[in-house]
Amino acid sequence: AYNTFFSWGYQDIKNYLPNVSIHDNEEIFDWDVDMNGETDILDLVLVSNRYGEIGRIREDVDNNGQIKVFDLALVSNHYGELW
Repeated sequence: AYNTFFSWGYQDIKNYLPNVSIHDNEEIFDWDVDMNGETDILDLVLVSNRYGEIGRIREDVDNNGQIKVFDLALVSNHYGELW
């Protein structure tokens, strides 16, 4: 799923993760939390570290404003994917 609720833009991502190299035309999937082009254990760790928090943060994979178990489930459903 693409970000639909909060609509992360290029500048939002650069502000949130300034050391990540992205281009305007790159696909960024919600479940690739660290935006490195693959879904791996680091994405799960990032979500689990923010579990229970509320707000507009990258770890809210399902974009409902809360970090819950469904966010972890979405990341794990795409575990191992590359793009």
